[in-house]
Amino acid sequence: MSGERETRSCTITPNGDPILATKLEVPELRPWVVERQRILDRISLGVREQLTLVSAPAGCGKTTLASSWATTAAPGPVAWLTLDEDDNQPGVFWSYVLAALGRVGVSLSAVGMPAADETVDHSLLIRLSSALSERSEPVVLVLDNAQVLSRGGVLDGFDFLLRHAGACLRVVILTRVDPALPLHRYRLAGSITEIRLDELAFTPAEAHAVLTAYDADLPE
Repeated sequence: MSGERETRSCTITPNGDPILATKLEVPELRPWVVERQRILDRISLGVREQLTLVSAPAGCGKTTLASSWATTAAPGPVAWLTLDEDDNQPGVFWSYVLAALGRVGVSLSAVGMPAADETVDHSLLIRLSSALSERSEPVVLVLDNAQVLSRGGVLDGFDFLLRHAGACLRVVILTRVDPALPLHRYRLAGSITEIRLDELAFTPAEAHAVLTAYDADLPE
């Protein structure tokens, strides 16, 4: 019976909906993308610390960049979660976070799962923080489309996890707007790397590579 409860809890959110495996998969890269080693290096440097924030409007290449890094340059396991509006509920959000971490081998047997949509037991976050802090190697959690997260119950819990999970949790947030997290505190602590529109913009050489790939012959 206990095994059935554990299996069910790992595959279903508190509202009874199944965990969608497609949201936990690193998006496939297009057959051809511009090689942007300079920004891949920035992410690799960023994940040595606690938080990497990639914040820019839609269409700036955030997901493509992070997907490329996750599949070619990540130093260890990467748990990916593509968020949507339904995930702006504490119980649903943490169900997906746990599913993403479990998918890459994080031991969650002592953590449990949320029991309700609108709330999450604080002790669950304590147990998750403890489980992550006891790991022998870091795991990177990528949250894509994170601008959908706006509720205090979600963001306050996530800030707690960042503060207490230790050095074995590294987070990459991809978002169109800055999240309502205490970014000033992370900046003062030197634990955040910020990648914004100016860095995501193509250099002349990268723009030339795109135009050449599509047989667009333009003057300098």
